[in-house]
Amino acid sequence: NFQYFWVANMFFSNYRARLSAMAIHAMISAIVFAATAAILIFLFFPSIHFQINGGWQGLRLMFAIDLILGPLLTFLIFNPLKSLREKIFDLSCVALVQLLALVYGFYTIYQQRPVLLLVYPGAVIETVTQKDYQENLSGAKLADFPLITGVPMAAYLPEHKHDNFGLVPIARQGDNIARSQQLVVKQLDERQQKKLNEIGSKGKKVYVLQLVGSFQTEWIVLDDAFAYVASLGRNPTIMPTLPQ
Repeated sequence: NFQYFWVANMFFSNYRARLSAMAIHAMISAIVFAATAAILIFLFFPSIHFQINGGWQGLRLMFAIDLILGPLLTFLIFNPLKSLREKIFDLSCVALVQLLALVYGFYTIYQQRPVLLLVYPGAVIETVTQKDYQENLSGAKLADFPLITGVPMAAYLPEHKHDNFGLVPIARQGDNIARSQQLVVKQLDERQQKKLNEIGSKGKKVYVLQLVGSFQTEWIVLDDAFAYVASLGRNPTIMPTLPQ
């Protein structure tokens, strides 16, 4: 009993120093987390893609590790009575664990970043992630395709799969997209229909396409030149597979 009392007394008698160390750690972690989040949001996941491709899910995990777990470990192991060398060793171990978790989380989210929007017959757009691109389309030339929501968009024609992996300008799918519109529009809910009608009432000829992300599907509107006009909202995604 005396041993338990002694340990508890040592722990709580130093709680102010522990809280101070935890606060310093949390501030440093917040700066690192903010910089990491900015890179992901503004560079790797432009426009709507952070929401539909799992950026928020990954960022929440990184937040829990970087801003909660790391400072909490510092609070638990920090002891002002230890020597400087011991303090450096303890905090270095915490920092190493936190850094490894942060790098793993960053890499996992990076693998979900959108590299290409691939249009199939039926007005379905698949988000090709970094991981998908490396596994299925590595070497495909994307620079000549227009950016839609900040990401290159191309059509896929299986008969051209030996020429740039079947990637062609989206206009090559124009007839298929036009024919699919009646079926696609039927899938919209009342709110989405209302928004689409408002866009159409301005005299614009538009197309509705399903932009399928890793986690959510965004309904987007393109004009007759296949430029982005607006979003009609999103729903959970049922994952498709890339053609072989």
